[in-house]
Amino acid sequence: MDLVKQKNKQFKRELENFDMPEVYSAINIMQSTPFKVNKFVLNVMQKAWDNGDAIGGMPPNRNLDIPNKPHDIETNKDSRRDWKRRAVIAHTENARMFSKRLLYAKIIWLAQKFKDYATLYYPLQFDFRGRAYPKSDFLHPQTAANENHNLENRLLKQYRAIAHKLHPIVTVGGQGLTSGIETELDRALTDHELVKVKVSVGDREARDAVIEQLVTSCGAELVQKIGHTATLLRHSENADPRKSNLQRPL
Repeated sequence: MDLVKQKNKQFKRELENFDMPEVYSAINIMQSTPFKVNKFVLNVMQKAWDNGDAIGGMPPNRNLDIPNKPHDIETNKDSRRDWKRRAVIAHTENARMFSKRLLYAKIIWLAQKFKDYATLYYPLQFDFRGRAYPKSDFLHPQTAANENHNLENRLLKQYRAIAHKLHPIVTVGGQGLTSGIETELDRALTDHELVKVKVSVGDREARDAVIEQLVTSCGAELVQKIGHTATLLRHSENADPRKSNLQRPL
């Protein structure tokens, strides 16, 4: 295991030429620090998990209700737009809570496995900024602070990895944003959930304004923006697995 988590080969070669006794001593002291599972806390978390309760950052085992479609959704553009925005918020939050509960399930399961160990030790690794993190996943002293903080980033990384294989299917050209483009994007989001949009208008400030308008008008979430291309996400309640970029194999 490398002392520093870094893929840059030149950086690794340069690091081999440095002698850092203080750093080695510090990380060895941290690695020799014993830990053990707090059984009282574990019992509380296990009971909360079994009951589906929220505690200590763990969300409840209950989804948010998806708002009902308004009666005038087919005729009132503003009403349709508002419903889509609220539905996206609910779908996104439900997906976030589901992922977070999976994380806590792994932590609790591992804690039960190791609860009777007298001591636990963790190998550490530095990042490129010199901050030390346990090499093991899920069950470690920094679990709550580290995993919970990065959960949303992991979801974004998943969406971006999927989007990397996609091509733009909606283009905003020289005429700017039109109702036809909004309708086309709305249909694309309904079918595919995750789509790329090419925005070929003006400078960066103008492109950002168009993207912001698209996000608002279609009730979508901006996943990524690179140059003239934006990736938008809108979870669909009745997504077709054959079309959805979140469900079908790419």
